[in-house]
Amino acid sequence: MNSIIAIPNSEYIACGKDDVSIEIWNYYTGKKISTLKEHKESVNSLVVIPNSEFFASGSDDKTIIIWNYNTMKKVRTLLGHVSSVEALTAIPNTEYLVSGCGFDDTIKIWNYNSGENLKNITVNENYSIISLAWINNTDYIASGSSDSIIKI
Repeated sequence: MNSIIAIPNSEYIACGKDDVSIEIWNYYTGKKISTLKEHKESVNSLVVIPNSEFFASGSDDKTIIIWNYNTMKKVRTLLGHVSSVEALTAIPNTEYLVSGCGFDDTIKIWNYNSGENLKNITVNENYSIISLAWINNTDYIASGSSDSIIKI
């Protein structure tokens, strides 16, 4: 298991796995509700998109998939990374999703509703971006990379 999120306003959690799937579980009953299989390689990261009915998944297949958590259906696929998508974060009260990539040293800012790649930021040369976080009440994003450096 590579990533886990709690689905808002529900009794469900979602788990991203190496077997290319996202499993949806009821955390009260312990029963698996659904298995989502649209990625072609390991699912590395999951993020709930605040103030929406969506979550996103990032994968070794270089894609990001936007899912509707009410229907458990794929909404769209975001393409543009040249390496695995290792990290995701969403910015509340916007349509922005931010992704960090394994070895292309790039953070991408997306409009998750349109699928448009709005901006590319080169962050760490030769190091994998493995973690992202939006810093509350600011316009800043923190990135962590495999060289143990955090950048704002």
